[in-house]
Amino acid sequence: MWTNAVLCEWDESIKYAKLLREKTLHSPAIVTFLEAIFRYTKGKLTNDQAMLDEAAKLFETVPTLRIRYLGKTMTLEKAVIVQSQRFFKNGKMLVAPVLESLYNINYIYLLNGNEAIAQKWFDIVQNDLNVYAKDSGDREKYLTVLFYKGVILKHMKKYNEACDCFNTIMNE
Repeated sequence: MWTNAVLCEWDESIKYAKLLREKTLHSPAIVTFLEAIFRYTKGKLTNDQAMLDEAAKLFETVPTLRIRYLGKTMTLEKAVIVQSQRFFKNGKMLVAPVLESLYNINYIYLLNGNEAIAQKWFDIVQNDLNVYAKDSGDREKYLTVLFYKGVILKHMKKYNEACDCFNTIMNE
């Protein structure tokens, strides 16, 4: 599932996340969230409203799937619940959710040394930057995507351009 996500193979990512969601009892909130972000990303990239609607249904169920261990909820599970709630709070929108997840679990390093894959992610991020640059009312979305652009540029060994992204963020 994660390998497919790194490769931007959304159908395969969805397939394996759905399989995990249906066949395992391990952290249903996390697995459901992962399927939702893969569906959301595919729907957003392909302008597929049905896929976006399926993602919204999955995001809606995530908070109900919390499992408590010894009276506590796992930190990652709490994070996906908050992100699912943020999806609705922000008008059924998340900013680069797959990239954020890859970054959070430290899988973004897989872009090192693979120019083709890094370029796919760079193109996705650049497209998002173009969209959010027009929305002057919400600078946070733009700066979030700019951060991920800097991370990708770093992995593409374009250090000066990456530093420019990070400096822009720091100077805001």
